[in-house]
Amino acid sequence: MRSISKIVKRLLLLFGLFVLEQIATIPSFFAADEAKTMAGILIGVGLTVLLSALFIHYSWPKQLWPSLKNIDWKAVGIAFLIILAFQVLFGVLADLWHIPTNENQKLVMDELRKTYYLAAVIDIVMAPIMEEIIFRFKFFEYFGEFMSKWVGIIVNGILFMVIHSTDLNVVTLVYFVIGAVLAYVYRRRNNLGDSIAVHMLNNAYAILL
Repeated sequence: MRSISKIVKRLLLLFGLFVLEQIATIPSFFAADEAKTMAGILIGVGLTVLLSALFIHYSWPKQLWPSLKNIDWKAVGIAFLIILAFQVLFGVLADLWHIPTNENQKLVMDELRKTYYLAAVIDIVMAPIMEEIIFRFKFFEYFGEFMSKWVGIIVNGILFMVIHSTDLNVVTLVYFVIGAVLAYVYRRRNNLGDSIAVHMLNNAYAILL
């Protein structure tokens, strides 16, 4: 019973962190929908950057800064290429089977277009750091003792897929792959800098190319 109670409490903590991370991004979406001037857009995006920075500051693990100085760039490159290969594969299958684009991806791209790509800094820099703190560092800190390494990686991939899309098809399966690869990269050395670097590269590729 104590284990169940501990798991429930930690699930609530993880969910709370996720809610805070989502709140931090609200101003940029408001700017995209409502702003009629560059000033309005700058305020919306600026507030998101500020809230995101505050979230990162107050949830910043002690291990994060040293990990950023000790990134395994070879592993990061391999992981990014694996993710890219699956994205290409799933993209081809989606075209063959006429599966529509994922709504989460549409939302992100619409936001970027409406804010003149100022929000790219959020999706390329802020979001990867916040999501890696929550879904890799905190997830394995809270639940690593209750599951083996590989079970944790699979569960983490499923969780990452679910929070990015409510659909289940070839397109959304790519989020499982991304989540699982990021989880493996993190668990390989328990180095958050590695998974943050992969996440940033993936988001930069998706947004800029």
